[in-house]
Amino acid sequence: MIEDLQDEFSSYSKPRKQASPKTVLFIMVFVLWAIFSAVYIFISLPKIRSALQETNAVEIIKNARTYKISAESSPYELYFVNPANGYVQPFTANVIYSGSDEYHDALEGLLLGPTDQALSRGYLSYIAKGTRLIGVTVSGKYAFINFSSEFADSSNMEMAKTQILLTLQKLNSNIRNLVILVNGTEL
Repeated sequence: MIEDLQDEFSSYSKPRKQASPKTVLFIMVFVLWAIFSAVYIFISLPKIRSALQETNAVEIIKNARTYKISAESSPYELYFVNPANGYVQPFTANVIYSGSDEYHDALEGLLLGPTDQALSRGYLSYIAKGTRLIGVTVSGKYAFINFSSEFADSSNMEMAKTQILLTLQKLNSNIRNLVILVNGTEL
């Protein structure tokens, strides 16, 4: 009787389906791909970090977010260098209005680095990355500009000064001389 019940019970249980060879192969390939990707990212992480720091990408993204949030910006002509011929050329960029004067806003835009349009043409800035503007005053033919200590690390000081002078002259053609200060001390 028990044997009859067991036979009857086994006839009601469904046989287990086995995974097809294609499904097993797909799962194995996916797992191998996931392991390979994780190892590759783990090995590449230091290089990715240094690349982000060198290109200042995080700061650019933060500035882009700020720009989208801010409703007020003005177009300024900022000057960047074409390394192929050594010329300094203007590029128009929208710069976030800081509540300060136009000289301050233009210099803040210049310190952000080349615009996307300028970068696509290979232009660059000789002003050291990370330089912050402490203050700017224009008096007659002179512009007094106080930068953070990073400015002293600019790779080509003359070209950096030319970028600054031309950017300011676009706003006031009377400016002929720059007095550059680094943390309040004349450079």
